[in-house]
Amino acid sequence: YKKKVHDMKLMTYIYNKQKNGEELTKEELRFLYEIDSKILGFGYEEDPRIKEIKSKRNVRRDVSNLKNCNENEVALNQQELDENPTHFIYLDGDLDGDLRDKVHTVNYTKLRYVSGDANFISLTSAEGLKSLETIGGYAGFDSLTSAEGLENLTSIGRGAEFDGLISAKGLEKLKTIGGYACFGSLTSAEGLENLISIGDNAYFTDLTSARGLESLTSIGGYADFKSLTSAEGLENLTIIGERARFDHLTSLEGLENLQSINGIPMSEILSNDELRNKYFPSLIMEDEIKR
Repeated sequence: YKKKVHDMKLMTYIYNKQKNGEELTKEELRFLYEIDSKILGFGYEEDPRIKEIKSKRNVRRDVSNLKNCNENEVALNQQELDENPTHFIYLDGDLDGDLRDKVHTVNYTKLRYVSGDANFISLTSAEGLKSLETIGGYAGFDSLTSAEGLENLTSIGRGAEFDGLISAKGLEKLKTIGGYACFGSLTSAEGLENLISIGDNAYFTDLTSARGLESLTSIGGYADFKSLTSAEGLENLTIIGERARFDHLTSLEGLENLQSINGIPMSEILSNDELRNKYFPSLIMEDEIKR
């Protein structure tokens, strides 16, 4: 909520500044082009002012200055990128790997930044994305079973679909996922050692060991760890924003720093039988052990 308020205030400020013919600072341009994080608003659609402002600017020049690349290495749309897929470093807009047909491999070997969504639902090999560092919007990699080729990916601005992934090795540089994260087929989290935050729901449905998630500090939405038998590896997790499933945990070892679930302090959850059974149905408390 605080980020949305901040982003909308800054968006209004930049919009008025551009309207009055004033120069934008480098920090304001970084915000406009969503270099560090996605611009969030209170509607479901992207703030229309973003495209309006960009339409009146030299996007290639702005991006080349921000990313220290040549103007001719900035693609303004997917058509430009597809005409010369091994040339461009930055794509301003969405990238739909399935736009024309189901695509199993790609050859965007120099592409480092996609400002919008990257939709690769049918992709079975990510080797052609070896330079990719940032996806500003949604990342759809539903059919990938291996993350090899995504070794340089550091951030995803919105939701991330990795439901077919059976190994996360290759995602060692991934630090942030701004929206939901689907890792429904992973049984081991090895490869996600640097993942710090997930902004919305986190689906680790089949995960039996949390080792590999040592850097994870927050999950903004629902947390599904229903198959987890040990929480070792979640020592730095402090907040779960909505509900949680820890169906098979018999001990809280590894969750010592978890402060709250769905806004309810852990102390209250553990002292309330109904809440404790809701989130930790298999948990054995000390007083039960004594009895």
